[in-house]
Amino acid sequence: PMNHLMMYKDVPRLFDAWDIDSHYIDQELPGIRNAEVKILKAEGIDVSLLLTGEIGNSKITQEIYLCGESDRVEFRTTVDWQELHRLLKVSFPSRVYTENGINEIQFGYAERPTHRSRKFDQDRFEVCNHRYSALCDGSHGFALLNDCKYGISLNKNALELTLLRAPASPEMQADNGLQSFTYAAYPFEGNFSESDVVREGLDLNVPAR
Repeated sequence: PMNHLMMYKDVPRLFDAWDIDSHYIDQELPGIRNAEVKILKAEGIDVSLLLTGEIGNSKITQEIYLCGESDRVEFRTTVDWQELHRLLKVSFPSRVYTENGINEIQFGYAERPTHRSRKFDQDRFEVCNHRYSALCDGSHGFALLNDCKYGISLNKNALELTLLRAPASPEMQADNGLQSFTYAAYPFEGNFSESDVVREGLDLNVPAR
């Protein structure tokens, strides 16, 4: 099951708006409820579903969109975010197993571990990414693209993108209100260097006009 929305209690020891502490993983809260899915469009080469639901004190609306000319599935999301000290992530488990994941940085990408076997790796439970992160085993892979979210966890064979936080300092409820963003799932064959992950990430962020 992909597009798994997960809510956690999020109270860093220091720097409320900047830090995520590793113990958040032990404080998961109930997920989405009152979820409804209906067909929004199913004609021509485009198809989309409309997902509505609630998570915590917030409401979520999501258009799940697929174009017949594209290999990526887009999740066009709007959240009426009304939380305090909460962390919202979305998980995409895959069947791609690799020791390191690929995360875009300013001029290329950096590899980060998907495991927590050493103390050095445990400290990298949350890492930076720009327009994409990907897992690839050399013969096939899976990428998670996004248009404005820059933190992610690589958890074995799952990509877990950080969507929203709710710090109380330096400003109470600073991130509350309507939040809109898009992320996309993109599977590919072959190795990463021969894939269109970079192109797809750019296309999601800077669509043709």
